[in-house]
Amino acid sequence: MRRILPVLIALATLSWPVVAPAQEPLVIPAPTMGGNPSDDAAIWHVYGLIPGDMLNIRSGAGPAFRVIGALQEGQPVRNLGCRERDGGFWCRISTYDRPSISGWVNGRYITDEWVPPAGAEPEDDEDRVIPGTAYHATGTIRCQRLGDDRIAPCAFGIVRNGPFAEIDLTFSDGYTRSLTYRAGRFSAKDGAEVRSRKQGGVAVVTVNGEETFHIPDDVVMGW
Repeated sequence: MRRILPVLIALATLSWPVVAPAQEPLVIPAPTMGGNPSDDAAIWHVYGLIPGDMLNIRSGAGPAFRVIGALQEGQPVRNLGCRERDGGFWCRISTYDRPSISGWVNGRYITDEWVPPAGAEPEDDEDRVIPGTAYHATGTIRCQRLGDDRIAPCAFGIVRNGPFAEIDLTFSDGYTRSLTYRAGRFSAKDGAEVRSRKQGGVAVVTVNGEETFHIPDDVVMGW
């Protein structure tokens, strides 16, 4: 009997529930100003604000964190990921302004499907049409065709309307490809298949698997 009793006590001890210590919710701190966000992050836009309101950028995911900046309706941002917290939906973003500000915003006020209002005018008074052209900017970018190993310069002309843009890209033989940019996505005016990926600060855009264009962010955004 003396041998059995310690065994029974040990078995009873093993059956007791193990209570793990309580853990605080994980809060990922926002980077400081001038951070270097991922180049693969999607481009979203601020959307749905009451006219005249600004969207606060906070230092953490929640309304109790301090305000470190503000965004206006239609402003493009990089979306670095979202999470639920305290019954809300918060997204970590970084701005395209220089210096960039990174922080957290209320996720209900950013979207990847934002469309500028019909007839909207560019907000930047400095982004004026080049005299004698229909474009806000012209120049050359790198381009390539299927079957040609060379990466050659293509002339471009771009018309910007806030975060919306139309780009004409012309190969050396005079062939022109027209693209539109809206809510972080490129598309072809003629309905051709378009795929794009980020490579540093450049969008690599391929049309019909045959034409490839290397379009820098500053060309599209007008930096």
